[in-house]
Amino acid sequence: MRLHNQTELSEKLQNVINQLVDSKTGVITRLHEVPLQASEHELHIYTAGCSDINYLLQLQHGVRPKMEAIASGAGLSKEEALWSTVGEACERYIATYHFANESFVASEKSFSNLPIKLADYIAFSKEQYQQTSFPFLPVDSEADIHWAHGVCLNSQQQVPIPAQLVWLNQHFLTGQERFFPQISTGLAAGESIAHAALTGLREVIERDAFTSYWLLQKTPRRIRPELLVPAGSALEAMIERSGLTLDLLWLETDIQVPSILCLLQLPECRGLAVGMSTHLNAAVAAEKAIVEAFHTYNWILEMRRSGLTSLPREQLRDFEHHVRFYLQPENHQYVAFLRQGADLDAAELSRHQFKVTDHDSHLAELTKRIANAGFRSCYVDISKPEFTELSIYAVKAVIPGLQPLHVGVGTEFLDDRRLRQLCDYWQTSLPASLNLEPHPFP
Repeated sequence: MRLHNQTELSEKLQNVINQLVDSKTGVITRLHEVPLQASEHELHIYTAGCSDINYLLQLQHGVRPKMEAIASGAGLSKEEALWSTVGEACERYIATYHFANESFVASEKSFSNLPIKLADYIAFSKEQYQQTSFPFLPVDSEADIHWAHGVCLNSQQQVPIPAQLVWLNQHFLTGQERFFPQISTGLAAGESIAHAALTGLREVIERDAFTSYWLLQKTPRRIRPELLVPAGSALEAMIERSGLTLDLLWLETDIQVPSILCLLQLPECRGLAVGMSTHLNAAVAAEKAIVEAFHTYNWILEMRRSGLTSLPREQLRDFEHHVRFYLQPENHQYVAFLRQGADLDAAELSRHQFKVTDHDSHLAELTKRIANAGFRSCYVDISKPEFTELSIYAVKAVIPGLQPLHVGVGTEFLDDRRLRQLCDYWQTSLPASLNLEPHPFP
């Protein structure tokens, strides 16, 4: 399968597409550009579908029907959008399978000196575990579970990471192994291990910032878009042409890396598009957050064209449902607190302009800031040779102790240790109750 006008792309990207994309035998079986409306000026969006991993592993197709597109990416150029799409397709594909030599079975108690313990990860509250229908169990140091071979960037030493935090289809030995949900946060692909680890760690920090602000119902400071969006740029043109209400918000945590949230409100509150990014350079974080929000906006338009409607909170199960919840205008009251902050001072914003571009330097600086906040930066290399031959590496990044992003209703991570840390950092008190209204994160 070849794209039209492929000569517009870099030689490296052309080679990757030619190697991976084929409707019958490719890892990626479908790769299409999404048509846009006039209000989506300057943006490029692609979707991709991968071959059936069940057939690869078991020589039989999965019982459940596959979704038409399992990956999607957006950018201000075709090159950027395609790399985003291909990268997401590859990382999801790679994370869906692993082999016996990539993990091992042991109990936490069997290690003589485990540097990161199961209890170091944020999970659930005692009250949640006491619910008879709750799907997860308290961590058990005596239970035999699968572990992955990880690396701690702080010390460059090997460290075991629970496999259920790494792969997306990790099989459990027994029901007693079910401590954490299998989520994609921290999953990343890149042109090197350093690049992939950097991208994955930034996502973990991003989700920690958003979820903590949401659960604590903390109002962030606002960023005037003109401080970060260059005048006359394609980004500015896209914002102006859309006619949408745009808010840029500064979600500061003790990690002290710029995390920027973008909210796009559709007319008459008929939808809320969210994008977010963490990056050492605030301008880069803002651009990525805005592009991601417009990517979500495209998704919302497609939902509306397809006749999808809002769902009641008790039916929310995945991120699509969270986005659909905000198709209902009356639900926008739950995000009002995010927009009520004071403006961020321009001088403070100007201090976040990390200009070094190489991935190794970025990773070293990010690891240092994470360590300064009292956390370890870890990753598991899940790369596969057929992808590394194309300079595509994949990792699952983990920062034990940060707040995970929840999805659905009833399985929020209500172990409040991380939230208490941030309240201490902000010099505020933990609220009497957490904000359990459905978040709008896509």
